[in-house]
Amino acid sequence: MFVMQDTTEIDTPVLKGKYLKRMRNLVRCLREAPEPRAFDMGQFGWDKYDEEVDPLHKCGTPACALGHYAARRDLQRSFVLRKNGLVRATSGEGPLGEAAQHFGLSSEEVYHLFEYDGCGGAGTDISKAIDYIESFINRRT
Repeated sequence: MFVMQDTTEIDTPVLKGKYLKRMRNLVRCLREAPEPRAFDMGQFGWDKYDEEVDPLHKCGTPACALGHYAARRDLQRSFVLRKNGLVRATSGEGPLGEAAQHFGLSSEEVYHLFEYDGCGGAGTDISKAIDYIESFINRRT
């Protein structure tokens, strides 16, 4: 199991209620990923309009943790994975700003979870991202 970077200097409340449920749904999205080999923290999703897209990364395939979450309209309504491979927040906020509000996170926590090198530098390893997020949840509950 991946051990999350110590962020004790961040004064964060306990993760509970709707925020805990949303974080667990984030893990669920990754566990149920339709194309786990297409996982890539470097981008939200794969661009439908990119003519050089590898067949593994078919148009509409989510890539990163937030991209997978945005693609699951059955679990949330705050984000949309667009055809150009970008995540749009339905509130009009930027996706990372909306993620902070949606998951009840600090901006530093959002960075550690969702930036291109997020989830402990998971890169293309979906299992590492799942372990990182589960570790984060355990530390906050």
